[in-house]
Amino acid sequence: MLTIQTFGGLTIELDGARVTGFASRKAEALFVYLACQNAEIPREVAATLLWSDTSQSRALANLSVMLTSLRKQLGDYLQTTRHTVGLDHERGFVLDVATFVSATSMRGELTRSTAAQLAVAVDLYHGDFLIGFSVRHAPEFEGWVVLEQERLRQRLFSALERLTAYFVERGQLRRAITYARQLVQHDALNEEAQRQLIDLLWRDGQQAAAVAQCEACRQVLWEELEVEPEEETVALFEMVQNDVPSKIHADPIPTNIQPTVTRFFGRSQELTTLTNQINTPTNHLITIVGQGGVGKSRLALEIARHFAADFRDGTHFVSLATVSDRSGLQAALADTIGFTFSGSADPADQLKSYLQDKEMLLILDNFEQLLATDCVEFIVGLISAELKLIVTSRERLNVRAESLLTLHGLSHSEPDRSERQSGAAAQLFVDRAVRLKSDAELNSDLVIQLCELVEGLPLALELAASWIRVLPLEEIVREVERGLDLLETTMRDIPDRHRSIRAVFGRSWQMLTARERELYATLSVFRGGFTREAAQKVAGATLPMLLGLVDKSLLRRDDAGRYWRHPLLVQFAAEQLTDAAPWQRAHAHFFADWLKSADISAISADFENVRRAWGWSVLHEPPLLKKMIVQLNDFYQTRTRLREAMAFFEQTLAQLDSSQYPIIAAQVQLSEAMFTNKSGFLPRSRTLAETALATIEKSADAILIIDALQVVSDILHTQGEIELAQTYLQRIVAASRTLGDEERIMNALNGLGNNAHSLGEYDAALAYFGEGLTIAQRRSDQRRIAILYANRGIVYNQMGRRDAALSDYQIAREIFSAIEHELGEVNTIHNIGMIYRHLGRLDEAQATMQEALKRHRAMQNRTGESGALSVLGLIHRIQGDHQRARAYLHTALRLQLDIDARPLVLASISECAFIEFAEGNVRHAIGLQHYVSQHPASMAATRRDAETLLAEWRDEFPSQVFDAGVAESAEWELEQIVDRLCAESADQLLI
Repeated sequence: MLTIQTFGGLTIELDGARVTGFASRKAEALFVYLACQNAEIPREVAATLLWSDTSQSRALANLSVMLTSLRKQLGDYLQTTRHTVGLDHERGFVLDVATFVSATSMRGELTRSTAAQLAVAVDLYHGDFLIGFSVRHAPEFEGWVVLEQERLRQRLFSALERLTAYFVERGQLRRAITYARQLVQHDALNEEAQRQLIDLLWRDGQQAAAVAQCEACRQVLWEELEVEPEEETVALFEMVQNDVPSKIHADPIPTNIQPTVTRFFGRSQELTTLTNQINTPTNHLITIVGQGGVGKSRLALEIARHFAADFRDGTHFVSLATVSDRSGLQAALADTIGFTFSGSADPADQLKSYLQDKEMLLILDNFEQLLATDCVEFIVGLISAELKLIVTSRERLNVRAESLLTLHGLSHSEPDRSERQSGAAAQLFVDRAVRLKSDAELNSDLVIQLCELVEGLPLALELAASWIRVLPLEEIVREVERGLDLLETTMRDIPDRHRSIRAVFGRSWQMLTARERELYATLSVFRGGFTREAAQKVAGATLPMLLGLVDKSLLRRDDAGRYWRHPLLVQFAAEQLTDAAPWQRAHAHFFADWLKSADISAISADFENVRRAWGWSVLHEPPLLKKMIVQLNDFYQTRTRLREAMAFFEQTLAQLDSSQYPIIAAQVQLSEAMFTNKSGFLPRSRTLAETALATIEKSADAILIIDALQVVSDILHTQGEIELAQTYLQRIVAASRTLGDEERIMNALNGLGNNAHSLGEYDAALAYFGEGLTIAQRRSDQRRIAILYANRGIVYNQMGRRDAALSDYQIAREIFSAIEHELGEVNTIHNIGMIYRHLGRLDEAQATMQEALKRHRAMQNRTGESGALSVLGLIHRIQGDHQRARAYLHTALRLQLDIDARPLVLASISECAFIEFAEGNVRHAIGLQHYVSQHPASMAATRRDAETLLAEWRDEFPSQVFDAGVAESAEWELEQIVDRLCAESADQLLI
């Protein structure tokens, strides 16, 4: 490959070797001039460029001679005819000035990718174009160089200004200072650039540096131009010298990438390749491919740390080691990035919608077990403009969008044997060995021999180093020579000793005591990590035993006290467990009992273990499911993983022997019904629930009957059958009081309160909520306390008791936040914004509702989002900003109609009527309010407000006007009203 560098001088390289021995300086000049042209040029132009002081015939003759000499060195790249001369651009060569011009020609607002490309281009500018490269007696060439220098300098200035502004906007002042300083270095007489650099230094808390830059600016202006700084510059000098800056702290960029406790070695070429791939705008999916234990995950983490500050919406590492299907992948991804599913929409669509405008780097680690599923299609569907996906896998994804980086062992072979220990593999082994035994004798030849035996495989080196405390290095090498079975493979050109990693693991295994081996094999029943308590109860592990395994690099302990193993080690340990059944049973029983008192965060951390315990119980001991089902329901609800819960319980029903365990099957049906209802599949949810209730009512288990009635009543409430739901709830209360079961009494009272509120029976609703709250407070049930306060606040708001409502909402919000109930918290924030609006505190209302809108959107809670849009429209309408009010309301209407939330649609139409009325469209406003007052889907409060207004307007306006509005509304359909209203705002601002 031919490489031509023109910034800071001229360097020409071919396949990494510098090209020298040109016939003359003019030969170099001609070659670089031709490289900078986009097409062939006439021979006369080339001749005049270098020999303008001679006749044309003589100049053309000189050119022919020079071309002959150039062909001897770079003839493959020359392209000549009788009349033209040029370079063959199709052969491909790298010209720094061409790369620079291409990158600096980008127009429009910078994105992360285009900013990275621009930064790379700026880094190419090591000095002015062909600086120091001169050709005597060639004024035309020298003139061309001067013009190019100025043109490229202006491009540089513009690029530096754009990069500075880009990083200032993102709050990354240190990065902005870097480019502002470069601009001043290249253009010191630019007072505006000097002022920007001084201001940035001051804002970053570097007051001394800012003052020093003031003096440098003053000095260069006097020395070069003999002028004093402008008044604006002098005023900035005085502020910088006299005022102490308040350092600006940018919002932290979200990430779950943790600092490492061990050093990273080698991979400089791979890191450069990954950097270039990430910074290429068209690269969105990068797969790091290699055998197990080669260091794919560690490399991915290293590049993630390198880019930690570059992606506005965060850098996240998603472990997929225990994930086996698309549902698990979606859940793992959502949990890692802090996304919450909501509603009935497909989780894949929700994630795609959430990520489509995100500037984020995601590491999807250990993907190989998902290649046979539809997970590849799913992640390809996530690709968007500024989302970068790095996948680690033993096998490529084999899709067109994929960029590959194939990873092999660390470097372990150098030309000079005396320097070979400087290789990354040797450095890694020595570092890990010295950590374990500071006085270990590490003969360099033996270290190199070991690195060659394992072909620089990092995992094998880590395991080998773990033996250094009990075995000398010579014996370690000898043992590895006897059995180097690193990876399972069928490739014919791989030596037999390299076909499995079991030899490495096997030697580690033999170094353990009999009890340690038994323990480590038993621990293979866990999935993902595990706690000390779980290891003790399931496998009889003691803390010294666990720490002993940590010491031998077979376990690692994180800051939270959880223990982890490499997935390959888990597989190896499982092979050593001759009879797994007793331990799987112990594992299932432990987590069934543990779930009773575990909080949501703990369940989330151990969810893979919970799922494993559940799955074993379904097939081997279904009665255990009764211990887990309530807590699983709470977990799925709190995390709003509704569709995942549906699939989970549906799969359970398919595996469970319902004929032998009809009651347990009915409980699972109830759970599926509950999540099916919340996801919007109403007919199916009712069928499931009523079928389950019929089965359960045949039993004598009063508690199960109550729970079944509760689920059925919730479904009836959702479907609008309030009175029927009320009868079920009354049965629940009576039965629960008989049993003295306060938890179920609370659930029923909450349901009765919600039903009473829907019927407009506010006093009854308050009584129900109050009684439930008394029980919840006595039991210190924080989740139920928060729910009851929030629901009571809604009733107070409907009654006009705003201060009481605000007080209840604030209490509920604090509790929801403390227990990490995200959905409850955001809904309460939403309700607080509505109270502020009623109290006339419009600025607070707007800020609070904007926060709610942002969080609703982040959670993909479309119902909440549409409600927040409506309230923001109402606030702007009250403030007299009808244009913005319409934009919010009409955006809300589109969304509400799309999700078929007709009560909300009607409430938004009623609010639009106010704007119509205020702008003099009285008849239309009357028609809208009349339509709302008559529609059966209108909420009681919406209908009441519309009827009140209509009564006032009937008295205020002539009967012909009022009657015309009413008559007009009789012909309308809901969809037509929304279409008409939204069409009116087609040119309005977008929300």
